[in-house]
Parts: sequence; structure tokens; C-alpha cells
Amino acid sequence: MSLTILVIQASVIPTTLKLVRRDNLADDSWEDAEAILDETANTLTITDGTGTEYALASTANNSLPVTLSLFTAKVVDKQVVLNWETQSESNNSGFYVERSVDGVNFETLHFVLGHGGGNSTVKLAYSYTDITYSAGNNYYRLKQMDNDGQFVYSRVAVINISLSAVTLHSFYPNPVSNELNLLITSPVKSALIITVTDISGRVVQQRSANIVSGNNKIHVNISNMATGTYFMRMIISETGEVMSHKFLKK
Repeated sequence: MSLTILVIQASVIPTTLKLVRRDNLADDSWEDAEAILDETANTLTITDGTGTEYALASTANNSLPVTLSLFTAKVVDKQVVLNWETQSESNNSGFYVERSVDGVNFETLHFVLGHGGGNSTVKLAYSYTDITYSAGNNYYRLKQMDNDGQFVYSRVAVINISLSAVTLHSFYPNPVSNELNLLITSPVKSALIITVTDISGRVVQQRSANIVSGNNKIHVNISNMATGTYFMRMIISETGEVMSHKFLKK
């Protein structure tokens, strides 16, 4: 019998999986360890623990539905850009992009639909940009989903983000009619105090927002303000840093 050694992280352990063992590392002969499969707990259990080396094997042709040839994470313009490529796809629904700050507990960021309509024999490229990362290590992985609900995890890509100062990346649109959008990167979690004054220095609006360590998108509604020139002052209460920006209300 021909055995194929597999490394699998999936929602279901196939019934064709076997736990095999051998007593001599130089011996090419493996034997069935006669493990008991629990499909609910996704475990293989043996009561006779003799053997020097163990491996997972299969009696069936369990080819992976997606061949992932590339998965990278890098910082581009203070954003984390994830890129991955597949060499082939079969029954592929798409990919959940997941992130963790400790490498153990992951959260879902986004679902990227498969490009090949489920099946492909050519190289396909994917990407996702994360603007809500945290300072320090950020762990990313892909959860590739089949159309039948089964899934496989990719390897984990780790990137360290070092934030040294608060940065206002974007302030738009300007001129503005209804709502201003601010993209701010902060090294710390803090309250953000926003004060808007007219050209005479009179305060016409003041509000606060909570920002996290990493990238933050803040929306400021100015639809009820009169047409004219204004100044926005932003204070990071945790660090005392101050940012100012001039804008025109249409």
C-alpha cells in the first residue's frame, strides 16, 4: 500500500487518514498504528504507544484544493500589504484574512473571493491591505475555504510594526461639503480631542474620539457649518502631540 504523508489543518479529518509508525528511523517500512478516529474532536488516538516515529498518512489521494505558492506581509506607506499567489485551485470559494497580536487568538479581517471561479490551473494573484494593525508583532494567516465548507490554514506571516510618532496621513476632501475624513497613525491607544475654529479663532465645534495603536480613520461631520475657512486642531491626550490643518467649507 502506498502512503502519502500529509500536513493538514482543516475543519474535518478525512476518514482515510491513518496514524502510522516505525521503530527504526533508518527503516522505510511504516506500519498502521491502528489509531481510533474521532471525527467530532478531530483526533486520532492510540492505546499502544510503542514506536520511535509517527506520521499522518492517507490511503486515498487527498490532493489539496488550493496550491498556495506565495504568502507575504510587508509595510508599504505605513500600511500592511498582504500578497499571496496560487498555482492551482479546485473547488475554492475564497480566503478569510485573519490577524492576531499574540500568534494564538486570530480575528477575521476580510473575505477575499476566489478569482478562478472555484477552479483554475493557472497562477492567480491576491492582495489585501490592513490599515488597522497594532504596534508590535502582527500575525497574519489565510483560511482557505472550499465551496463545501471545509478549510485549510496557510502558514503564518509575522511583521513587526514600530510606531514612534502620531502621523496624519490623510485629510480629505478639502474643500469639503459635509464630512471630513482623517487617517491617523498612533503609537498608543488614546483619546483624540478635535477642535474646529473659524478665522477669528472662535470655536465652532469640539468633539473627542477614541483611537487605537495603529491606523485610525476618523469622520468629522461639518454639514451644519457655514461656508468659509476653518482650522482643525487635533490633540492626542496620551502623548500631548498636536496636529493642525486648514480646510475650506463649501
